[in-house]
Amino acid sequence: MESFKRLIPYIWPYRRKLALSVVFGVLVAILWGANLSAAFPIITVLLQQENLHDLVDRNIDTVQARIEERDSDIVAANVQIAELTSDGLEEHDPDMVSALA
Repeated sequence: MESFKRLIPYIWPYRRKLALSVVFGVLVAILWGANLSAAFPIITVLLQQENLHDLVDRNIDTVQARIEERDSDIVAANVQIAELTSDGLEEHDPDMVSALA
């Protein structure tokens, strides 16, 4: 840490350039990430030799399956909560939290 403190007098005259380079570095990182996320579906289609519609349909089916799985988990948790509240536990009782985990 002492080394950085000793560098401050030398860096201080260039503080604006340093701040601009940090800002532009972050901007480059954001744009690079956007470029990769835009190119990923195209590369996936090219490498798997399927058309874009099949890729989108497969992704939609995968997400729908995950949604249905989570919905069934929610229904099961609500059933457990109803059973525990009928046994006399309140919703914010620590025993209910431990019973649901």
